Amino acid sequence: MLLDGTLVCAAGSIPPGGSVEFTVVVDTDSDIEPGTLLLNEVEATTSTDDSDPTNNSDDAPTTVIDLADLAVV
Repeated sequence: MLLDGTLVCAAGSIPPGGSVEFTVVVDTDSDIEPGTLLLNEVEATTSTDDSDPTNNSDDAPTTVIDLADLAVV
């Protein structure tokens, strides 16, 4: 779900030390050159006590690839 330009994903219950992986595929504007680095940022929140809130966010660069979506009919 998009909320004010932010993708929100529900992960359900994650046990201490556990992890969840999401794969997100997006289309970029055509004026963004292939090879451009975009920064993906993630933040996890909880309504319960968290013994280590320092590990609730991360970021990773993602490289834009050149992929045409073209069909000839």
